Formats: sequence, C-alpha cells, structure tokens
Amino acid sequence: MAIQLVQKDNVNTIGCAFVNTSLRRISVCEFFDNDQFSNLEAAIVQIGAKEALMYQEPDSYAHNKIVDVLKRSDVVLSDAKKSHFKTDTIEQDLSRLLKSSIKNFLEILEKKHVMGAVACLIHYLDMMGDQNNYGYYDLATFDLDQFMKLDSSAVKALNLVPQPTDTNKSMNLFGLLNHCRTGMGSRRLMQWIRQPLLNIELINQRHDLVSVFIEDTVLRKTIQDEHFKKIPDLDRLIKRFQKVRANLEDLVKLYQFVVRIPDIQKCLSTFEGEEHIKTLLDEKYTDNFTCVIEDFQRFEDLVETTIDLKAAQNNEYLINADIDQELKELKIERDSIQSEIESTYERINKQFNIDAKLEKNKQLGYHMQISSKDEKNMRGGSNYISLGTIQSKVKFTTSELQELSNEYKITSEKYDAKQSSLVEQCIKIAASFIPVMEIVSELVAEMDILISFAHQSLNAQKPYTRPIMQSHKDTSKVAKMELLEARHPCLESQDIVLNNVSVSGFIPNDVKMIQGKSDFVIITGPNMGGKSTFIRMIGVVALMAQIGCYVPCNEGSTVTTRDCILARVGASDSQFRGISTFMAEMLETATILQNATQDSLIIIDELGRGTSTFDGFGLAWAISEHIITDKKSMTVFATHFHELTAIGDEDVYPNVCNMHVVAEARENSITMLYKLAQGPCEKSFGIHVAQLAKFPDQVVQVAKRKVEELENAEESEGDPKRIRHDEEVMRDALREFCLIKQDEHMNEKLQALKQKIQDAASSDATLKSTLDKIKV
Repeated sequence: MAIQLVQKDNVNTIGCAFVNTSLRRISVCEFFDNDQFSNLEAAIVQIGAKEALMYQEPDSYAHNKIVDVLKRSDVVLSDAKKSHFKTDTIEQDLSRLLKSSIKNFLEILEKKHVMGAVACLIHYLDMMGDQNNYGYYDLATFDLDQFMKLDSSAVKALNLVPQPTDTNKSMNLFGLLNHCRTGMGSRRLMQWIRQPLLNIELINQRHDLVSVFIEDTVLRKTIQDEHFKKIPDLDRLIKRFQKVRANLEDLVKLYQFVVRIPDIQKCLSTFEGEEHIKTLLDEKYTDNFTCVIEDFQRFEDLVETTIDLKAAQNNEYLINADIDQELKELKIERDSIQSEIESTYERINKQFNIDAKLEKNKQLGYHMQISSKDEKNMRGGSNYISLGTIQSKVKFTTSELQELSNEYKITSEKYDAKQSSLVEQCIKIAASFIPVMEIVSELVAEMDILISFAHQSLNAQKPYTRPIMQSHKDTSKVAKMELLEARHPCLESQDIVLNNVSVSGFIPNDVKMIQGKSDFVIITGPNMGGKSTFIRMIGVVALMAQIGCYVPCNEGSTVTTRDCILARVGASDSQFRGISTFMAEMLETATILQNATQDSLIIIDELGRGTSTFDGFGLAWAISEHIITDKKSMTVFATHFHELTAIGDEDVYPNVCNMHVVAEARENSITMLYKLAQGPCEKSFGIHVAQLAKFPDQVVQVAKRKVEELENAEESEGDPKRIRHDEEVMRDALREFCLIKQDEHMNEKLQALKQKIQDAASSDATLKSTLDKIKV
C-alpha cells in the first residue's frame, strides 16, 4: 500500500492505494481521519496490507502517529521520496496497465491524493518495466463503510488470526474455521475474517448457503473430499500464466480441473431443499458454472489437441506431435535413434557376456555402466571407451553408441526447440482465459469457505446454530445481542489437563444486551473466574455471525450487526517507542472514545490498572459515563473496581446492567464456577487467588491482616484522606490562634478564623462533626 497524508485547516485527508500483484488489482480510497488515524488502521486491517510506502516529513507529529499505527498493525514501512507521488504521467501509465479504457475511471482520476499514492506504487514496483502487466490490471474504489471496522487491538484481543505464541491452530478463529481444501479458500477466509459484512441481505445469503451444506452431508463431503481436494491453487496458476512462466504441466493441471467442473455442477444440482435456497444456490454457483464450462470449451479443445494426455498420466508433459509436420518428423527420427541405441546396448551385453546398465545424463549422453569386477571382460575391445570409475562402478561407451548418442542429442535439441515454440503459443492462447480463471477461482474459494463453515458448525463439540440477524440500520427493531447458552468457539475446542486427566467442555452463559435497557454491562468477580473469556466471546460471536458463519449458541440467538468492534484488552509497554503500559492503555481508550458510535460494540477489560487506585477509578467512571451518555454503544466492561458498579444504581442510567462471575470461597481455597449471575460481586477474592498460586503462608497471613486493618479503619474512622485533611485544618487554625495578639483587632481576627474553619467544614463532613463536638 501507499499512503499520502495532506493536512489543511487542521483536517487530515488520507489518500490510499493498495495493489495485489497476484490478482493484478489496484484498490484506492480517500477519507478524512482523526488524530489517532483510526480509519487508516481500519483500512489496513480490512485489506491485510503487509508493506506500506510513505514519505515521512521529519519531526511531523501526524507522520509519527501513522508510523505507530503501522507498527501496531505489523506492517513494514518503506520510505518513499516526495517525487514518487507526482502524477505527471499517471494517466498515461494507467491507460497501459488497465484492462478497460481509462475513460471509465474519470471520477477516481480526479482524486489527486489517491492518484499520488497510485503513482508511488507504480514507481516502487516498477510496473511499467514489465510489459506482461500491460492490459491486465483492474482499478476499483475500496469503500471502508461496506465492512465492519476492526482495529489491530480488536484483531489481537479476539484472537482472530494466527499468532507466534499459538500452540495449535484452533487457538485463533482463522485456524478453527479453516477446513478449506484449496489455497484460494484459505486466503479468502482470512480476508472474510478481516472484512465482516454489514449488508444484512448478504449475511443472510451466506447463512442460507451454509445451511445447504449442513443439511446435505453427502453433497458437502463429495465436493470437499472428492473434488476440492484435487483442485490446484488457481490463483498461483493465474499468476504463472500472467508472468508467462507457465509450462505444459500447468496447462494439464488447469485442464484436469476444468473437466471436473461439470461433476461439481452435477453435485450441486442434486440438492433438494427449500425453493428459495435452491434458487439462490443456482444463481450463485450452478448457473455461473454453466457459463464457465461454455467459456472453457475452447481451452479443453486446445489441450486435448495439442498435449499428449496419455504421456501426462505418467508425468511426461509433451506436445502432441501430430499437430505439426516438422515436429512429427523430428519425433520419428528421435524415436528411431533411441531404438537403435537400445539395440546396440543389448548387442554389447550379448557380445561380452555382461549385464551392463544403459544410462543417460546431460554430460555423457547415453552410456553404459558395469561393475569393476566385470569390467575386465571389456578390456581389449576395439570399441571400448572408458568414461571413469565411481565407487566400484565403471562408466563406458563404444564408438557406435557414442555416435548414436550424439545424433540423439542433436535431434532432441531440434525437437525441444520446435516444441518450445509450440508450447509458447499454447501458453499465450491459454493466458487469454485468465478472466474466466479468475471467475472460477472466486466461485470455488467462496464455496470452499461456506463448506468449511458447515464442517466446523457440525463437528464442534456442540453443533453451532444459525443466528437471527438484525440490521443496525433497521430503526423499526430494537438493537440487541441475545445469545443463548453462548460458548467461546476457540476455548471449547481446547483440551484442558487437570490432575493428569484431559478434560474437554465449556460452561456456557447467556448474553442479553438490549439497546436502552441493558446495553452497558459491568462484570465483576475474581481473577481466573472467566470475565475476560466472557467479554471476548461476545465479540467473537458477533464477528462470526457477520462473516456468514453459524455461531456457538443455542437456537433462537439474535445478533444485531455492529459497525465496528473496539477493544481495550490487556496493554503492554513499548520501550522502543517510549510508551509506558498506562500510556498504551490510554491511547487505545482514546481511539475507542473517538470512533465509537451507537452501533458499535466496545469491549473493555480492566481499564485503569496502570495508575493509582483513585486515578484509575476516576478514569474508569468518567469513561463509562461518557460511553453511556454520549456514545450509547453496546459495551461490556470487566473490572476489579467494585465501586464502579454503583453507576448502575442510579436511576439516570437504567441501561447499566451489573453482573458477576460466581465463585465459592472457603477458608483456604476457592472454586470457580464460570457462571455469570445478576448483580455486582459482593467481595474480592484476590488473597484466595494468591493461595492458588502457592504463595508462602506467611505472606498470605500478612496480606489478610493488612486487609482487615484497612477495612476496620474505613468503618471506624472514615476515609484516611479526609482524616488527614481534618487534622491539617485544625493544626493550621491552632497555629493562627497562637499568633493572634491582644489588641483592638483581636475580636475581628478571631471571628475571621472562626469563619474560615466553618467554611472548610462545609465541604468536609468529618471536620464538621469535630466542630459540632467542641461547639465551635
């Protein structure tokens, strides 16, 4: 990707261009962005960019922020010169690169920032230096708003894609859902996970098609195991044809797939389900496969006419000699020479009564090999020519065999040269079918993903179900996230070892978030009790529903589409960037507050732990209040600030719902039940968790004693901070009293001191109580 930032009147305008050289596709987008560059981060996640080009202005705050975004997203940054973004020749360059007329893209050409980014990509990749690029590229506008927005924090928090620390593939959503049999399917699945849909009709279409492969097990297994398992990677084949690097083997691989398409189409036609689903299946795949079969007819004829398919069964890829008279004559001549060579070989074996082997390589051509022991029988022969000894094996030839070998080499070179020219012509003709290859690659990849969804939905520990989908744009319905007996898909697939016994299973929980009634959920409870798992589960289930997969919930679960998922889950420092743990936490939270809408899903875990208790709680309360009153986003907030649950006690925030994870505590142990119940958690279990971690008894006892001291101090003396303020005021008052002199102004000074003390007491209940006792 290439990025061009333009700042004017305190507004950030971003021009972006993305290029996929495998599919020869250029995508562009232009948008306004905030100071956190959240839209840029969403674009990077959706596209899955790996490398970025950008001109970096020295000491520019905005450019430094973009660099931070790229680092968070694991994108390699390459410096580009300012001159690379010049658009002097962009129209001329695109007119050569694009498939269709440049007149079809006048609206895009008017976007100067976008065109600058495209010019940078063309220069960096030297696209004009390869004539094989001419006339093969597509240009399209990428709309950020057609997909759910995800930032890099959400991708990592929800474990959507593989991470270096994953010990098995099912620890992330991609690995769990990837049962694809084709390379195209796996790559597009990654794209689908990064680009959850917002269009409710398209989501329901995907769910309908998944239901086809769930209901018809025979259809699913036949396509998955008998057909898709044998399909080559079409995207890579397309790239080889585009680069004119394809060979006869590639032609045969493509042919073997093409002749399989009618069988796939026939399988699809056997489906007998609801009429509207069968119609959808026909429109999406069966009818399109019919068109593809017709378009590939000439390709089939080409391969069957020009390639020796019998030889291909033995992994020999040859042009059919019958299609060219010169090639046919050379083949006859070469075969005749080879026949003479074999006759000569047999005659030599009989003449000298030996059992030599006939061999061939590039350096020696045809020659014979015999053991050192039998080589003495050959000595003295007038035609015997030794070629060397290797590990008690003697290579030799005769003048007759050497002459035939040279003739064979000359004829083969002529044959290969003629065949190469014919192969080149065949490859060029086959390359004209690239548009059809791209269509069928897309069809196969989509079907592969949907079958993969069906496979996982049926083979999970407990089968997934189809969610009831609602659009966030449908104002006639109340937005809700009602998940019945919901489970975390990745965690339920893991085997947990307890006392050397493998235990599988996941304790499900209900989720009931209704806009305006219970859309802000605060979850309290002990560490290790399942709070983080619960809030992540909600995000993963919402995303699965919007990519078109069934969800790990019971029947009747309802999901309203979310325009973005914003997460603040577990921050860590970045020493090389000079960012502390707390600063990283605040930056992620700032992104949430700037980008959240009423249609967003916010996931917050343990906000405010990186600073003092009072500051952390104050920030957590203020952020919660801002989300509740201004953003009105669906939010799940896991916290150890039990005081935060009080925000749900006030009548002004009826949409706040308090929940807690259930645990049973005993004197020296705690049992986690991993179930959620209504209401806040009534106590903290920190010391019990320390005991589980095998803390020394002495440390645990000291901790218990300090907790009791603090609790008793609060009950008997109030807040220690206020006690210190009370003592400070009285101490200062006594000091001032001692300094008052007995003169004509003494009464005025005493009245002023009394008023000062009473003013201080008006905002301090503890001080007022003290003054009442001494009757000041």
